[in-house]
Amino acid sequence: MKILNFIFIVTATLTVSLLMSCGSVTEKTLELDLANTGILVTDITGDTYNTIKDLDDFYDYNGKYISILLKENDSLFKMPEIKNDKENINKIIELSNLMRKVYREYNILADKAFTIEDTDLSGKIIAATELLTSLDSTFKKQTDDIKSSVDSHKYDVKTAMYSLISVVNDFIEKDIKIREWYVNEVFTQYRKGLEAVPTSAFDPIKIAGMINEPVRGDEILIEVYKLQLIDNAKKRQNELEQRLSEVKISYEILEAAQAELIKKVVSKEQLQKHIKEIERMFGTN
Repeated sequence: MKILNFIFIVTATLTVSLLMSCGSVTEKTLELDLANTGILVTDITGDTYNTIKDLDDFYDYNGKYISILLKENDSLFKMPEIKNDKENINKIIELSNLMRKVYREYNILADKAFTIEDTDLSGKIIAATELLTSLDSTFKKQTDDIKSSVDSHKYDVKTAMYSLISVVNDFIEKDIKIREWYVNEVFTQYRKGLEAVPTSAFDPIKIAGMINEPVRGDEILIEVYKLQLIDNAKKRQNELEQRLSEVKISYEILEAAQAELIKKVVSKEQLQKHIKEIERMFGTN
């Protein structure tokens, strides 16, 4: 299914690119491309939060590993417990899936042959607002306003989409600060734990076959090994922090793009620019 969705997104993107190159791009065509871009962003959001959730396993395993190595020197360092709110993370992954469905229904409406009644856009928008409220009640007024506007099925789709992505953007910006703290804390404590492990806890003979640095001496060899472990973890941390930053920025751009569509005079050039920014960020252009 994921492969088919990816093919769908890429095909639509290529089609729009060809139309643009011919100078025949229309507002409706760009709206279709924006819907596909929204699907891309929500997919990457779900994948990113799944990766954050998996950090629990990384920290649990390495915490136990370091504790074993420090068994006879446990006064040197103790890996602290770090709480990762899995319940909320699972809800955010669910919200990403719902937002994907919202953009999928929006994609259908980009075709003039279909109306709101032909889709479940209203139902998906309402479901997304209810889940968002359960995640953070401070957004209840905004989500209630959105629900009220779509309940009758007689509403302006572009305005509803803007209102929804605006509140989702606010939530994502707020939540990502929590995830950034968690990622940093996990790798900081992992580094501190490794640094505290004495060289006597490692076997230099086995380590010698694992590194290719031109060093000699058992203690130096072990310290280099620990440094490599820390460096690998730092690279992973940087990748996660970069992806979290990209997710946050992508929602800001989506909101700006939806805002462009509700203007009296829509700038196709500006709308195209927003779409291309996200495509470049995630390497699809």
